[in-house]
Amino acid sequence: DTTHKLKGLISEIVNVTNELDKRANILTQITTDVTEAINQVNEAVQQVSIEAQRQQENINEITEGMRFVSETSAESVRAMDEFEAAVNEVVTIASEGRQKGEISAKQIESIQQTMNEIEESVRKVSEMSRSIEEITNVITNIAEQTNLLALNA
Repeated sequence: DTTHKLKGLISEIVNVTNELDKRANILTQITTDVTEAINQVNEAVQQVSIEAQRQQENINEITEGMRFVSETSAESVRAMDEFEAAVNEVVTIASEGRQKGEISAKQIESIQQTMNEIEESVRKVSEMSRSIEEITNVITNIAEQTNLLALNA
């Protein structure tokens, strides 16, 4: 009868071990997915950084254009055509800056979405860790019972 119970416990340990192995594989996949998501976030952050540098360059160009407009406005009536051309250039640069700002805003939204996905993945990993801990506790209890049975036998 004890041998039968011991075989049952061993069978249960094998089943729990198999389940633990499956969950460990799932946890490994989740970890890989989180790592990939983090890499994607890093790439997106780099893109935003590059875009921010471009924005700064555009702002510098706009500032330079505004200086040019200021100097041109002090010129004589004969220079009014040049002044008008400079204003048109500034408008074009400002429009490009606005467009790039909109692109940056979309990229920031994408980063926020990715961060939300990462947060969800981390939550799932945490839940899986709790499940693994519970399984480990069950295995430990079974091992302790097995040791007690072995000592009593």
